[in-house]
Amino acid sequence: MWHAAEAAVIARVQAKTSGKTDAGSIYTRLTFEVLEELLPVPVPQPLMIEMPGGEADGWVEVVSNVPTFAKGQLYILLLAQVEGRGWQPLQLDLGVFSLAPSSGTRLFVGQPLVINGSGGVADGGTWTWDDFWHRTSDARPAVRVPNLRREWLVLSEAAQFQFGRPAARLFECDQGNTVPFAIDPRGDGVLGPDASLAAVVQGLEAWNTVDGSSLRLVDGGYAESLETACPDPTGQSFKVRFQDPDNMIPPPIDCRGILALTSYRANLSETKLLGGQEFARIRCAVVSFADEWEQCPNWNSCNLAEIATHELGHAIGLGHSSERVPEPNSRLRDATMYVQAHFDGRCAGLREDDKDAVRFLYPALAPLSVLGDVTLVPALAGAPYAHRFEVVAATPPVAWRLGRSDYCGLELDQTGLLRGPVDGCLCWSRSIGPAPTPAPTPYLFVTAEDATCRAHTRFFTIPIELPEGGNAPLPSCTPTSAPPLQLSPTPTLPMPCTSSLAPSPTASPTGTPTKPPDLLFTPTATQSIGPSPAVQATLSATPSLTPSPRPTASATVSSRCTGDCDRSGVVTVDEVVRMVNIALGTLPPMYCLAGDRDGNGQITVDEIVEAVNWLLVGC
Repeated sequence: MWHAAEAAVIARVQAKTSGKTDAGSIYTRLTFEVLEELLPVPVPQPLMIEMPGGEADGWVEVVSNVPTFAKGQLYILLLAQVEGRGWQPLQLDLGVFSLAPSSGTRLFVGQPLVINGSGGVADGGTWTWDDFWHRTSDARPAVRVPNLRREWLVLSEAAQFQFGRPAARLFECDQGNTVPFAIDPRGDGVLGPDASLAAVVQGLEAWNTVDGSSLRLVDGGYAESLETACPDPTGQSFKVRFQDPDNMIPPPIDCRGILALTSYRANLSETKLLGGQEFARIRCAVVSFADEWEQCPNWNSCNLAEIATHELGHAIGLGHSSERVPEPNSRLRDATMYVQAHFDGRCAGLREDDKDAVRFLYPALAPLSVLGDVTLVPALAGAPYAHRFEVVAATPPVAWRLGRSDYCGLELDQTGLLRGPVDGCLCWSRSIGPAPTPAPTPYLFVTAEDATCRAHTRFFTIPIELPEGGNAPLPSCTPTSAPPLQLSPTPTLPMPCTSSLAPSPTASPTGTPTKPPDLLFTPTATQSIGPSPAVQATLSATPSLTPSPRPTASATVSSRCTGDCDRSGVVTVDEVVRMVNIALGTLPPMYCLAGDRDGNGQITVDEIVEAVNWLLVGC
């Protein structure tokens, strides 16, 4: 690795941004402060590295073997220049080493340091500071051993957050459906199409043979296209490709390096709560095998089947296993989802840790699912509308919740009945770009949660038919372009479920996504969907907070709290602002029916004050 590196630096992560390419894939751009150059090759200051994966527009893309970074953390980066992509870590996560304290969680001056490499680095990948630089200097004398500097170790508490990833899984198997993977008809350049196809099919079948799991992966025929659009226009959103068609995998160094990459895209707006953990829905996944391994002695059909099995494990949502084999002094761990390939003749075989992981992620007892197509029965503008949602695998009673909605006037009751008037306009719950940006597809978000705290959040869209016909985009119901309210697409679950989850996520097998991942991903769990609407005028007099009786925190939720516009069980600042705008006449009353306590069609100062009290003490 040191011989192959074109440059090497000690650097600290300063910032990251994510976005989408024209083709729809997601990338993350990281900014590093370069503290020391270890080879006589200059690199830019600051150093910008763009890598696949990240979060954008409510989607997350996770790519295996892309390194994970923490803001403020110190790293040793072995770098190589890649045509069209600039500086990249050599062999992806294999070229990234982190500096950490030998004990505890914080770096400070005078504390012994250790240097950690990827799990794919031989001999455990952990060295003392002195041993690491002794080995490095022996391997490449041109390397300049740095002196530790006091300023390197000064870290801000506020800067410590992880570029992690959310847990994700396939949802199709929960209702007995299979997931087809289309396979590249070219096959491997040396082993050929037939042997390559057989190796992939063995990997698919390996994950189907686990007792106690509902997962079913099948051969989806030949891939019609090797593109990675999501959703795929040909309907083949799950693919296996050979010969690294995107040229994303670095060539091997002495028959060592990255064997394959797997990426999946998950929709963060559709989630399930399973085993006390929330999972986003995987919508697309692509397994890509490397090329340039043809002359390596381990490149054969059996080992290709092991690689396929491992990468398909990533495609279904599994991270790398950290399992240790029971034998003493064993350097290689036994799970097929371990970060290193074994090439021990197992072919497509799974081990117990792999099986435990897939049982946890895809239990035979299917989790709760909200049924129905994404597109509901059309509504006629101005006419009453009703649709009843149904669930399967639920333990009664089932609680229903309507989250973000672009449809004015619709409400969801506790029988799963969605009803109300549908106007010929939309109350956009998210920001809309200025013209000529087209308005997004309108959605509403429905959550069902059963007595065992299993939950499913889905989004649906309702086509609206205008009486006069036509297909023109529907206007906003508000007189301004500013959205009336921003709600989280996945509302917070009620306290009974979040306070007594069982089993604990830490009790899950090591191959599940509960393990800290070695994949790159995104920012914090919360995101801003848009600005809160500004109050467009001031009240003529400042109201006192005493006219209405102050509600107590022990009040029951059965009589909905004044101001709880979205029935989430919580009154928010945005909802109070919405009520003020209704009182001022800048928004219609339908935007917060719960704010009109007496049902007279108006929002009064007393009702606003009562909503403020609920905001302060909790609904």
